[in-house]
Amino acid sequence: MLERAADHGPWYVRSAAGIASAVVGGAALLVGYLAQFGTGAPVPTIGNLAILLPLFGAALIAAVVSFVRREKPIALAVAGLAMGLAAPVVGWVILVAAVAAAALLVLVVIAKFN
Repeated sequence: MLERAADHGPWYVRSAAGIASAVVGGAALLVGYLAQFGTGAPVPTIGNLAILLPLFGAALIAAVVSFVRREKPIALAVAGLAMGLAAPVVGWVILVAAVAAAALLVLVVIAKFN
């Protein structure tokens, strides 16, 4: 049976792999954003996979280590994976978020006047 991560020490030692996954996933998202919008590429293009896939792989490895160690703030590992997966298509993610925000605004206005 797998033991939980050590209960002794500061929180950042107990959840080091989850923090590493979140940091690497955030770096992948930042690199994907800069590669997408820093070069002036159109929104629907996919980022440079030669850079983004190794970063996602590192986030995946850190998340698996975090899951195996049963680190308690599981959200760190899940956030790292989510950011690593969203990095190649960050333009699409921003576009969908903008459409969802506009739809939510229209729904609020309709609900307010109805």
